[in-house]
Amino acid sequence: IGPNAVTLNGSTFRDAAGNDADLANTTASASNVVVNRLNAVVNINAKTYTAGENIDLVATFANPVTVIGTPTIAIDIDGTQRIARYVSGNGTAALTFRYTVVDGEEDTNGISIPALEIALGTGASAASIVETSTGNPVALPFTLNGGLTLTNVMVDALAPQVTGVTTPPAGYYATGNNLVFLVAFDDLVTYTAAGAAKAALAVTINGVVRQAEIVEATGTQATAFTFSYQLVAADAASGSITVGQITLNGSTLRDAAGNDADLSGTAGTVSGIIINRLTPNVTKSADGMYLRGQTINITADFGAGNSINVTGAPSIELTVG
Repeated sequence: IGPNAVTLNGSTFRDAAGNDADLANTTASASNVVVNRLNAVVNINAKTYTAGENIDLVATFANPVTVIGTPTIAIDIDGTQRIARYVSGNGTAALTFRYTVVDGEEDTNGISIPALEIALGTGASAASIVETSTGNPVALPFTLNGGLTLTNVMVDALAPQVTGVTTPPAGYYATGNNLVFLVAFDDLVTYTAAGAAKAALAVTINGVVRQAEIVEATGTQATAFTFSYQLVAADAASGSITVGQITLNGSTLRDAAGNDADLSGTAGTVSGIIINRLTPNVTKSADGMYLRGQTINITADFGAGNSINVTGAPSIELTVG
């Protein structure tokens, strides 16, 4: 608004000596003063939003309004400005502005709205919002619903990540033994089973894929989960096995916000695993002093009744000295 010069209309402004006041400096301008314009009250559903969910800001006016173009409201998610764009409500008293959360966003302290004002843009693409019945432009500044606390409007679109897999120690394993794997995550995760089916970790033994099933019961919350496979007679390995991906089989591994865990970090090769191979009892020649030309015999006994076929010239490494 623009105040003009004061008109006395027969009245006076005088000091004690009878001097008339100089009224020449009363003209000025004032901004952000809204007269007879509709203004909105904005509300947001307070919750934690995950990837793909919509943060809807609903701006409610006292009377129906007409929208042309796409007005926006800027919001802040953990220091990064995002734009909620008008999506619906033309001809009604409630306009919806929407921002869709994307993967990787997080704001556990609650979003903020830097300027409590609807933006119309500029130039040929500028939007407009007017009161439907009068055609008067609405007031762009708005207030938040009195019951709304922005600290309760949180964002968590970070999927829990696998931080490592603890594998069975190197050694000899036989039928009936268990291969046990511990898969760790960077966040608290809840395991929920789908009936009798369990999540399982793929383990390849000599080209055959076996399934190490999860040990924990449904409903378990933890940062690490155990997967176990019991060896059968057909399993055999001469030094390594391969760990693959977790298959959920209809179950879920999710954090408190509902983000599915990223299960891509479990693959790898485990060395030193000998499965269902005969383990020899190794003996040597009697203790004593052996001279040049004398023979030290090393005997590998695979047990009575076990027939061993040898191809090539296997050897046993000795340390002398």
